Amino acid sequence: MVYRPAAGLRRSRHRLSRLGAGGDAARLCLVGSGRQFGRCPAVAGHGLAAALAVAGAHWRPDPGRRPGRVGRRHGVQRLNHACGIILAAHGSRYPGAMKALAVFRDTVAARYPGADVAIARTVGRKHGSAAAYGGARQVSDVLAAFLEAGITRVAVQSLHVVPGEEYHELLAGLGRWLQTGGGGTALSVGAPLLADLADVDQVAGAVLDSLPAGRTPDEAVVLMGHGAPPPGAGFYEALRERLRRRDPLVALGAMPRERGTPCLDIGHIRDRLTACGVEKAWLMPFLTVAGAHACSDLAGERPDSWRGQLEAAGVACQSQPAGLIEMEPFAAVWAKHLDRAMARLG
Repeated sequence: MVYRPAAGLRRSRHRLSRLGAGGDAARLCLVGSGRQFGRCPAVAGHGLAAALAVAGAHWRPDPGRRPGRVGRRHGVQRLNHACGIILAAHGSRYPGAMKALAVFRDTVAARYPGADVAIARTVGRKHGSAAAYGGARQVSDVLAAFLEAGITRVAVQSLHVVPGEEYHELLAGLGRWLQTGGGGTALSVGAPLLADLADVDQVAGAVLDSLPAGRTPDEAVVLMGHGAPPPGAGFYEALRERLRRRDPLVALGAMPRERGTPCLDIGHIRDRLTACGVEKAWLMPFLTVAGAHACSDLAGERPDSWRGQLEAAGVACQSQPAGLIEMEPFAAVWAKHLDRAMARLG
């Protein structure tokens, strides 16, 4: 078995530290600063194959093959061998959210003609059957279907926003798959939206390019992210700092990680906007799709929603309920990561 970190990681500020056999895990380090975010509990204990990477790992069972380049012509990628592509997203019970993922799937299928492209959900089985999520199955179920069809070269593209807990659980699940029956499969994992500081800069520009057309300079824009533990939380903070520097009235907050706990971020945003005399705010989900969080927690009519708290403070709100996957500047970042994952398959 040969384990290679993604070429993009070797060129970026991130690297993977692979621990000894007695403590198999993956760690994400910021090489320039020496800051280390610690071990990811989701991959610890599942072997080195499970520690696929934190942002774009590649595991291939054939040590004689080297990563190749994918040719580009008019946005179409030429495939020399059959392969599968799994678009791994949290999933949503909202039909509109799953339709947005289906549109992105069709775009990917057109970009990679000949590839089998499937949407998979990373939310657990306990949350419902595939029928409740627009037919999206678990990642392991799609891998099994690919293997049964003779497809043993698979790119798994994360559609998560940051490398948070669910992304790490995805990596751990892929590691278990390789160890318990999928060992003949060559897997390449595409990074989530924010995987390094270059992504942060690109996404900051995408946010500013996607602001509501009807917004005036004295109106605020409030974005709601999902929230994540380190290292994911660090990407939110880096993006928040860049947005604040370029437009002080664009505010990014995150939902609390524990359901039912008060959201401190919206309180800070509310106080800052009222102190600046802001009378109107546009609400935008900083989420892959506009599902329950966007429609209820962000823009819902409840007093404890972000909209309810802002309006109670005298800030009128107008929502723009579109997920990031629906906007081309953000979809382009995920597509870039998928291109890299496909190139590593050769």
